[in-house]
Amino acid sequence: MKGKLVLKGFIFAVLLLHFPARGSELSDSLLKKLAVCKQDTNRVNLLAQISWDFRNSDPDTSLYYSNQGIQLAEKLKYDKGLGACLNNAGVVYYLTSRFGDALRCFDHSLILYVTMSDNKALARTYNNIGNIYRAQSDYPKAIRFLLKGLQLREEMGDSTGMSSSYNNVGLVYSDQGELERALNYFKRSLAIKKRLNDKEGVYFTCVNIGTIFYKRGTFDKALEEFEEALEICEETGNKIGMANTYSNIGDVYHEQDDFPMAIMNFEKALALAKEVGDQGTVAHVYLSLGNASEKMGSPKKALDYRKKAIEVSSKLGLKTTEMEAHKGLASTYELLRLPAEALQEYKIWARQKDEILNEQNSDKMAELSTRYDLEKKQREISLLTKDNEIKNLAMSRNEVDLKKQKLVNFLVFGGLLVVMLLAFFIYRNNRQKKKANNALEEKNQLIEEKNKEITDSIIYAEKIQRALLPSATDFEQLFPDSFVLFRPKDIVSGDFYWIAKQGDYVFYVTADCTGHGVPGSFMSMLGTSLLNDIVVEKKVTDPAEVLDLLRIKIIMALKQTGASGENKDGMDMVFCRIDKKKNELTYAAANNPLWIMRKGEVLEFEADKEPVGVSVGESSQFNQHTIPLSEGDIVYTFTDGYADQFGGEKGKKFKYRQLKELLLKNAGKAMDSQCKILEDTIVKWQGELDQVDDILLIGMRV
Repeated sequence: MKGKLVLKGFIFAVLLLHFPARGSELSDSLLKKLAVCKQDTNRVNLLAQISWDFRNSDPDTSLYYSNQGIQLAEKLKYDKGLGACLNNAGVVYYLTSRFGDALRCFDHSLILYVTMSDNKALARTYNNIGNIYRAQSDYPKAIRFLLKGLQLREEMGDSTGMSSSYNNVGLVYSDQGELERALNYFKRSLAIKKRLNDKEGVYFTCVNIGTIFYKRGTFDKALEEFEEALEICEETGNKIGMANTYSNIGDVYHEQDDFPMAIMNFEKALALAKEVGDQGTVAHVYLSLGNASEKMGSPKKALDYRKKAIEVSSKLGLKTTEMEAHKGLASTYELLRLPAEALQEYKIWARQKDEILNEQNSDKMAELSTRYDLEKKQREISLLTKDNEIKNLAMSRNEVDLKKQKLVNFLVFGGLLVVMLLAFFIYRNNRQKKKANNALEEKNQLIEEKNKEITDSIIYAEKIQRALLPSATDFEQLFPDSFVLFRPKDIVSGDFYWIAKQGDYVFYVTADCTGHGVPGSFMSMLGTSLLNDIVVEKKVTDPAEVLDLLRIKIIMALKQTGASGENKDGMDMVFCRIDKKKNELTYAAANNPLWIMRKGEVLEFEADKEPVGVSVGESSQFNQHTIPLSEGDIVYTFTDGYADQFGGEKGKKFKYRQLKELLLKNAGKAMDSQCKILEDTIVKWQGELDQVDDILLIGMRV
C-alpha cells in the first residue's frame, strides 16, 4: 500500500509582515511592549502580532493571545483588530486540524472585511477558507473560494497574495491528479516567494513541488525538496512544518522499500505533531506507520496504527485519511485471515471513496476554473472598452468621419469576402459528393480489415485463455478417470476450470463468470490468477476460506461498492478439495450446486445463494461441507450453460431435470464416452439455434 503524503495548504498571514518564531528578539520586544500597553487599539494590534508569532512553534500560546485580542477588540468595537485576531485564531485552528473552529473564525472575519471593504484581508480569508475545504476533500468549494481570493489579488496587483493563491490552487489540482497543472501553479508561486525572500513561503512550495516529484516516482528530487524545506523549518523553529516534512521524507523511504528509515522519520513526525497538538498530522502519521508496519511483517501493529488513524481522522473530518485507513484495515484483516472483517472494511472504503472522488468534482472544478478565466477576460475587455470610449470622446469630428468611412469600407469588403467564402463552400461540397461513393467503398474495405483485426485479436486472446486453463494431460494425471466438457459460446469464454495439488489435497474449480465472450474471458483470467495467489502462493486450503478471500479480492480489483445501479460482476463457482488419503470431498459453492452419482441415484448438494463478488444485501461467509466418498462415486460439477440451452422441437431449455436423467442413463459408461454423449446430445438439441451461453461440465469418478 502506498504511503500517504501529509500536506497542508499554505495560509497567508493576516498582517502585512511575517514575524520570526518564538524566542526571537522581536518576540521578547513585543511581550515587553504588551506588559506596559494600555487597553486600547494598540494593545489589540500587539496581541495580533504576538499570536501570529507563536502560530507554528506554540499553537496553544498563539490561541491564548489571539483570544485576548478578540475579547478586547469586541469591547472596543475595533473591527480591524477583531478581524486580524479572528483570522490568526483561524490559522492556528487550521494548522492543528480543528476545521470547524477555523471556519467559524474565518466566517466571522469575512463579514467584517466585507463591511470594511478591505479587499486585501478579504482575499486572504477566501484563501484560508478554500484551504479548509481542501483539507476536508471538498474540492469544488475549495477551488471556488481560492479563485475568489486569486481574482481579488490579481486586481490589486498583490504579488505576495498571488503567490499564496497560486500555491493553494496548485494543491487542489495536485490532489486531483492533475500534476502538470499543479506544478505550473507551484512554480509561479515559488518564483514570487524567492523574489520576496519569503522563507516560510519557500518552505511550503518546496514541500508541494517535492510532492509532485513523489507522485511521479522521482524520489531523489523529492528528497532534495523535502530536505530543503526541513532546513527552513529548523531555522525558523516551525515545529508543525518539521512534523509534516519528516512525515513526507518517511513516505519517500517507504516507496523505496527502506522501511526502517521510513518508520524512524514517521516516529519523529508523530512526536512533533503530538507536541504541538497537530491532530491532523497525527492521523496521517498513524496511517503511514500502519502501512510501513504491514510491509515489515507486523500486521498486528498495522492494525493498531490504522484503528488510531480512523479514530483521530473521524473526529477531525479528515475524509481522505479515514478512507485510506479503512482500506488498510481491509488489507490487514485479509493477512490475518479474517475475511468477514476485511470485506466490511473494504465496503466502508469503497463507499467513502465514491463520496470524496465522485465524477461531479472534476466537472465542478473545471466549470469554476473556466468561469474564472471568462470573467477575467470580460474584465479586460471592459477596461479596453472604457479606454476606447475615452479616446473616442477626444477625437475630432473629422477623425470620427474618417473612422466611419473606414467602417463602411470594411463592411463592403467583408460582404464580398462572405460571398466568396459561400461560393467556395458550395464548390467544395460538390466535390465532396463526387468523392462520397469512393470514400464509402474505402470505408467498407476498412471495416472488413478492422473486423479481421478484431477477430484475430480475439483468437489470440483465446490462445492465452487456453494456455491458462489446465491441459488435458494435467487433468488426467490428477484425475485419471474424468472428463471436461468445455464449449465456449464465442471464441473466448467466461466459464473456466482450474486445478492444483498440495500434499494429499487435490483442488479443482468449476466457475461461471459474469458475461461471456471477451468480458467474460477477462473475468475468467482474473479468477485464475487470484486462485493461484490464494491457494498456491498463500497456501489457503479450506474451500470456504478460499471463496471468502476470492470475493474480497474480486471486489477490490473491480472497485465495487454494492451501490444501486452498479454492475454486479463476479462469478458462480464450485470449489472442491479431494483428500486422497481420507477419501473425502470438501467443497464450498457459490450459486452452482454439486451432484454425486452413487449406486444409480443422484445426490444433490446445495450451494450458497450468493456469488463470489459483490451481492445485493448483506454478504455472509461461505459455508463448507465435507462428504465421505465411496469407490465408484462420480462427482459432477457444472455451470448453467448446458441446462439453459434452447433447442428441441419446441425451442425450449434443456433444463436440469433432463440433464440428470442423461447422466443417470450413462453413469455406467467410461468417462470419455459420457463426455461424447453429453456433447452430441447438446449439439443435436441446439440444432440451428444459437448457443446462448458458455458450457462447462466436469465429471470425476472416484
